Amino acid sequence: MTPAPTTPAPSPTIGLINRQSGLFIRPIRVRAPRRVWRAALALVVLVVLALGTSGCAGAERRIVVLVPGVGTDGAVFDSPGASLAEGLRRAGHAVRVLDTHDDVAAELRATGARYPGLDLYAVGLDLGGTALYRAAPEVESLRGVVGIAAPVAFGGASRALRFLFTRAPATWRDAPPRIVRTLLSSGWRSETAAAFSRAPLDLRRWAQLDAGRPVPVPYATDALRARPDLRVLVITAPADGVAPPWACDPVAFGLRWPGLERLWVSRANDFSMEYRHLVLLLHPRAPAEIYPHIEAFLAQ
Repeated sequence: MTPAPTTPAPSPTIGLINRQSGLFIRPIRVRAPRRVWRAALALVVLVVLALGTSGCAGAERRIVVLVPGVGTDGAVFDSPGASLAEGLRRAGHAVRVLDTHDDVAAELRATGARYPGLDLYAVGLDLGGTALYRAAPEVESLRGVVGIAAPVAFGGASRALRFLFTRAPATWRDAPPRIVRTLLSSGWRSETAAAFSRAPLDLRRWAQLDAGRPVPVPYATDALRARPDLRVLVITAPADGVAPPWACDPVAFGLRWPGLERLWVSRANDFSMEYRHLVLLLHPRAPAEIYPHIEAFLAQ
């Protein structure tokens, strides 16, 4: 008796999709051994798992501590339309915002202990950045610092500083236009400044005037020399009369190391405007022009 011929298993089919209607309109048969289809399916699963895992790992790899400067508090990092805190969260970083730059080393150690599996980074504005530089030798787990208009040392009181420290009012809302222009930019009113910070301006609290001149900002040069492994991004602006580049650039004080990066924000470097002190963080153009440099530094 002649055995009945065996019928080969049907090959898998692929459907064509109408792009306008989204309807399955016609199946076509693709001839390939089943082992090839199994291998292809396994490859797709591996790719999907790899992409998903990398996305989750990136979101859990680092914690970023944000440290305000003089006359500001944590709200300076969450200003409407220019929120660095929100931008970093969207980029997948865990974020902790401090309200003062007092005792930064203890705050960093507490953060590192709370998030032991995450790389510890920090962003400091003005003297908040200086405090981070000085705290770095005490916090070995600190991997990198972004200093925005953050002095490394003090080379003398400029006219802008003398004016700020001797005539500054107690609140932002009472600030005269000259102070607002010095810290922000022309066209920004004191009401704008009052909106981004709950803290009193009261710069006299930090000044400790000596014969009418501010005493030197605490030097951070020795602390930076003690951490040659620390990654640092310096963001400074030539138009900043409060913390000019020569005060914020470690190279100006003879410091160079492989992890140092510098960003000079000016029209000469293809930025759209000349940024001043707080404008580096708060201007509506900052999220498009400055924040990406911070995110790229953290992602390296």
